[in-house]
Amino acid sequence: MKFTIDKIEASKVLGIVKSAISPRPSHPILTCLLVEANEKDQQVTFTGSDLSLFAVIKAEASVSKSGRVAVPANLLFSIVAKQPEGDIKIECSADSHKISILGTGRYDITGLDPSDYPLIPSVPSQYVELDPYQLKSGIETTEKFTSTDNTKQVLTGVRISSHLGKLEFAATDGHRLAMENVDSDCLNFGGVTVPRSGLSLVKKILSDDSVKLFYDEDQISFVTNEASVTVRALTGAYPQYRSLIPAFSTIETVWNTKQFLAAVERVSILSPELVVTLALYGHCVVISSNVQEIGNAQEKIKLMHPIKLENESIQVAFKATYLIEALKTIDALEFKLLLNLPTTPVLLKPLGMRDQTFLIMPINIVK
Repeated sequence: MKFTIDKIEASKVLGIVKSAISPRPSHPILTCLLVEANEKDQQVTFTGSDLSLFAVIKAEASVSKSGRVAVPANLLFSIVAKQPEGDIKIECSADSHKISILGTGRYDITGLDPSDYPLIPSVPSQYVELDPYQLKSGIETTEKFTSTDNTKQVLTGVRISSHLGKLEFAATDGHRLAMENVDSDCLNFGGVTVPRSGLSLVKKILSDDSVKLFYDEDQISFVTNEASVTVRALTGAYPQYRSLIPAFSTIETVWNTKQFLAAVERVSILSPELVVTLALYGHCVVISSNVQEIGNAQEKIKLMHPIKLENESIQVAFKATYLIEALKTIDALEFKLLLNLPTTPVLLKPLGMRDQTFLIMPINIVK
């Protein structure tokens, strides 16, 4: 195998593909990338995998001899990344699997037999076509709201489905919910639940090309012209999250996003796992926290539009990180905060072009 590839392109591709490799691989071959050079197509294909996740990217190269080899991923990436801009030559002996990287000098490393590399699963037949910008938007809105509890596997992913003529992205960990709806032709897409780890890789392969999402009960593949990410589907019934959203809200207020976020972050500085309380009055909100044996903090923000309340005020408490992460995901200048009772879900709705919804379950404070 012999090929020449641009250093910047090689570094970019290797950086993406190696992120599919487990930090604790179960077998030596899984520390490697599969490198395949094709003289006919003048392309090199790089593959990384942890057995449940496969990332495949093609890159243009000047290929003088076809071949394939499994190369230690971190070592190859480090050598290439440290080279100056320009072309890098890579050669491999088919008999010994010794790889030579020729840049500012010569770097010889020992590879493994490519026939031992795990086979890439075949792509399912069903697919829907997605706009790359809408796909990225939906992922970025929802990925942080998935569960980190592996005992609830289905909640560790993002649900992608069609709903009321839109493509809907949703994620919940049981305490909060994030949703975004985007325009789409996928009117009859029943939906899939994609692991968060797979979506992190999908974002990295997106370009201006449309994306085909191939799916069945066991597997999901995101495919562009030059790259693909294949991941095992999360099985099991996803929660009926739409039923959590209140049909109406008795209280509706409008806030400046940056101002509200900054106030919550300052008040929560006493403790990273803090509970913050919003005391809503007719003309303002008081954001406060109280940590026993440490102290308390309080900030007041005037309402942009005064409201009428049945009582003097209404108080609702949240885990600070949940509120902060929702506010940080909003890129609109203003948002609506909608609520009913201190014990019912609270909605955050950005006043912008994107159709986003954030729901946070309040915490019951025992006085």
